[in-house]
Amino acid sequence: MRAVTMTVLMVLAVAGLAGAAPEPDVAVQRVEAELATVARQRDELLQDLRMAQELRTIELSPPAAPAAVVLSAPMINYDDMVRDAADRRVRIERFNAELSRLYDESLALADQDRQLRAELRELLALHRQ
Repeated sequence: MRAVTMTVLMVLAVAGLAGAAPEPDVAVQRVEAELATVARQRDELLQDLRMAQELRTIELSPPAAPAAVVLSAPMINYDDMVRDAADRRVRIERFNAELSRLYDESLALADQDRQLRAELRELLALHRQ
């Protein structure tokens, strides 16, 4: 999506240099539509980010201790405990990687939003003149 937006911006810049700039109202509508798309993507990304944070928080919380010791309970297998702890570490690392990826994606969306808002300000300033 970012590559498509950058391509559109470059085509518009070249068209503007060639004197064939699009009509201001159409250009403003296009930028506003792109801003709406970025806002929707940002909302979806924030929802994914919150979900990943919540799942990671659950994994980071210590396992619940049994409420009472039952004498007839089977012995806990050490190998199972080690395997469960390793699986938990893998899940935490996976959530950390996902959070990092989502954060990087949010930075890219914020940058795209800034560029589109700057473009919109320029178009509106040209439209007022």
